Amino acid sequence: MRICIIANPIAGGGRGQQRSARLEALLRAKGHTVERYLTTKSGDARQRATEIIPATNLIIVVGGDGTLNEVINGLQDPLAVPITQLPMGTANIVAREFGLPFDADALCNHLERFSVRLIDLAEANGRRFIAVLSSGFDALVVRHVTRARRGKLGFARYALPLIRTLIQYRRPRLIITIDGRDYHGAQVFVCNIRNYAGFFQIADRADPSSGMLEVCIARRGGRLSLASLLFSAWWRRVSRRKDVDLVSGREIEIRAEGPSAPFEIDGDDAGDTPVRISIQPRGLALLAPASS
Repeated sequence: MRICIIANPIAGGGRGQQRSARLEALLRAKGHTVERYLTTKSGDARQRATEIIPATNLIIVVGGDGTLNEVINGLQDPLAVPITQLPMGTANIVAREFGLPFDADALCNHLERFSVRLIDLAEANGRRFIAVLSSGFDALVVRHVTRARRGKLGFARYALPLIRTLIQYRRPRLIITIDGRDYHGAQVFVCNIRNYAGFFQIADRADPSSGMLEVCIARRGGRLSLASLLFSAWWRRVSRRKDVDLVSGREIEIRAEGPSAPFEIDGDDAGDTPVRISIQPRGLALLAPASS
């Protein structure tokens, strides 16, 4: 196979370069033709993805959910070349959802057993994503993390932004329109997969091959109610809550009454409301374990 590796060298606490080099060597030893590209700044992965030639048989992203999202947004045709990931990020929600190995040797050894899965591809204000979009408290934390970020990112880097958000937080009044019907809340998650932030499950009915997005709307947005919601997500019991609306839909719009609210996509700050979200069924070719 002709394989293109797009790697974030500072991913995984700075181990992205070493792991991608290891992966390249393993793949070459198996007879594959491999090109390895190392990003140097935000936007590099997306730009490199725009240059993928038709003869390429597989793209492997070495990095986190943000790097994977960049590559997906750079692809001219998300169905033309299958994509997979060696996860090296903070949460790695896509890899956890689809059962991708976290080790270069394991990924290389199991690659031929993987199958191409056509999964749904969401789009928000022109930006593609395959995992989660949210607006509310967590999106504000992500914004503070983004503005304070310097170099490598890990869970510890969220501590101060989280404290700052807790102090400054004023819950937004969001209007969420799902296939023409309005809902109201202070926190919303639009999910294509079940996993959220690596350890939580917000939408237990989310299925990336259903042609639908699962929307979780928390009607109450105080600090204690959000902490309670997170606790429920840890135990995968969000669907039992009476203060939450769980709705399936294809066309979603999120807007705010009063000041606009930030929203995030796959752990990255993505702008401010209003945001329009749609789903393209079976819009991305993902190479992953068949049983995930």
